[in-house]
Parts: sequence; structure tokens; C-alpha cells
Amino acid sequence: MANIRILGAAEVRQALPMAEAIQGMKEAYAQLSAGKATLPLRSRFDLPNDNGTSLFMPAYMSQSDDLADINATVYREDVSGGEPVLCAARLVLDAPISRIALGNAFAADLGTVVPL
Repeated sequence: MANIRILGAAEVRQALPMAEAIQGMKEAYAQLSAGKATLPLRSRFDLPNDNGTSLFMPAYMSQSDDLADINATVYREDVSGGEPVLCAARLVLDAPISRIALGNAFAADLGTVVPL
């Protein structure tokens, strides 16, 4: 099992420069436009006890064989400060061998988590 390390915003920018992130998104949208992406409707359910909503959003790009999932929960009120809060995790999987290639989690004051 991979070790997991928490990175701050500056470390994330260093690990994935904006130019590479933009290129990756360009390639993903090209696959989507070419019909080579599977994006099922997001699953959603409400959390009435916590005034929140959880969303599960998988995607598969057949041309690049990329598989990813974003799980996000939005709380409409933060009991500590009254601001909306988003807690989310993203998994990028190595599809052929079912291995986590990149995983990150983010929240109001938590950086990105990626395997070492």
C-alpha cells in the first residue's frame, strides 16, 4: 500500500504546473467531444441531519484509459463560522491494474493528499 502525504497549495502547484493541468484538461475535453468519455449521471443524496449534500461523480476516458472519481460533500453551514463548506476527495485510478495513481482530498483548510 502506498504512503500518503499531505501537500500544501504551493507543493501541489510545483507537482502539477498550471501548463500541465491545462493540457490535461484540454485532452480530457477532446475525448469528451469525440465521444470517448463515459460520465454517468452523478449520484446525489441529501444529509438532512447536517444540512448537506453528498455527490459521487465517476468518469472514464477510453482513449487514454483514465479512470477517476470525485466524491464531494457540501455543507450549507459551517457550525464554526456560518460559511458553506466543501469536503471532497478525488481518486485517479490506473484502470488496467486497478491501482490508485493519484488520490487527493481537500477541504476548507486541508491541502491535497497524494501517494508518495
